[in-house]
Amino acid sequence: MKIFLAFVAFSILVVGGFSYFYFNDLMYREVNFPEEVVIEIPHNTSGDKVIEEFNKKGLLLPSVFFKYLLRYYIENENAKLYAGYFKFKGRMTNIEILKTLFDSKKQKNIRITIPEGLTLEEYAEIFETKLKCDSALFIKVASDSNLLKEFEIEAENAMGYIMPNTYDFFVYEKPENIIRKLLKENKEFWDQRRLKKLEEINLTKHQATILASIVEAETPLKSEAKTVAGLYLNRLKKGMLLQADPTIQFMLGKKQRVLYRHLEQEHPYNTYLNPGLPPGPINNPGFRTLEAVLNYERHNYLFMVSIGDGSGRHYFSTNHQDHLTYVNDYRKTRDSIKAEKKMQDTLSLN
Repeated sequence: MKIFLAFVAFSILVVGGFSYFYFNDLMYREVNFPEEVVIEIPHNTSGDKVIEEFNKKGLLLPSVFFKYLLRYYIENENAKLYAGYFKFKGRMTNIEILKTLFDSKKQKNIRITIPEGLTLEEYAEIFETKLKCDSALFIKVASDSNLLKEFEIEAENAMGYIMPNTYDFFVYEKPENIIRKLLKENKEFWDQRRLKKLEEINLTKHQATILASIVEAETPLKSEAKTVAGLYLNRLKKGMLLQADPTIQFMLGKKQRVLYRHLEQEHPYNTYLNPGLPPGPINNPGFRTLEAVLNYERHNYLFMVSIGDGSGRHYFSTNHQDHLTYVNDYRKTRDSIKAEKKMQDTLSLN
C-alpha cells in the first residue's frame, strides 16, 4: 500500500511538474511577426470569441488553455478587456500578446481628417463610419448641457466648436472622449492673443464663431475669407440685413439653390428677415476662417455675388447699383456656361 501511495504521489508530482513546464512554455513561447499584424476585437465580444479571433491567425493555441487564461485575468485580476484594432510586430511571447488586450495604449490609432464647413450630423456620420461610434449618441453627447457649460459654449449644442483638423482615435472610442478631444482643440485655439483680438473688434467668441461659419460656407477660397468677413461686419455695423444665402440653406436643411419663396419663410436663421447674426453657427469653421474673422479686411464693400465661372470667386461692390451690374454679369456667365455644356452634350450624342 505504501508503495502504491508513493507511486501515486510520484505520478502527481511528475504530471504536475510536466503540466507546469508545459503551460509555462505555452505562455512564454515566442511568436515572430516579421510584419505588422492587426487584429480587430469587436465591441462586446466575449473572451472565448476573442481567443477565436487570434486562432484564425494561428495564434494563442491551444485555444482551451488561452480561453481559460483570459477568463482568469478578467475575473481574478480585475483586468479590463478593450475592443478595437490591436497591432503586433516583432518578437512577442504569447503572454505578452494576451496582455496587449488589456492595455489601451497598445491599440492601433485611426487617423481621421475632418474637413471644414460640415455640420454636427455630418461629423457624426464620419465617426460612425471610421470609428464605429454611434452617431445618435454622438449628437446626444454634443448637446449635453454640462459638457457645453464646461467648455463655455453658449449654444444648444457643440456646432461650430468642433475644430476641423487631423486627429488620432481608437476604434469604438466613446463619443464623449471624441467630443472632448475636439472641443479641447477649439479651446486651445482661443488663446489670450485671440481673446484680446475679440475685444478689439467688439465680438464675443460665439459671435465670431457664427460669423466664421457663414464665411466658411460663403467662399471656398481662403484668399477671399477676410474680404467676406469684412463685408458682413460692414453690414452689421450699418444695421443692414446680412442676407446670407448659406443661412437659408441651413434653414432648409440641405444645400440647394435659394429661391425667392425661401426668403419669405419665418425662421430664426433667415437672415433676409431677421437683423443681426443668426442664433448659432451653421457649420464648424476651420481655424483659418476664424483667423480671417479676427483679422478681417477693412474696406467699404457691402454686396457680393458669385462670378459664376466655377472658380468660387466673387464680385464685391460698395453700392447696390454696381451690385446689380455684377448680378447681371453673373447671370450671363452662368447662362453661357449652361449653353456651352448643352452644346457639348448634344455633340457627344451625335
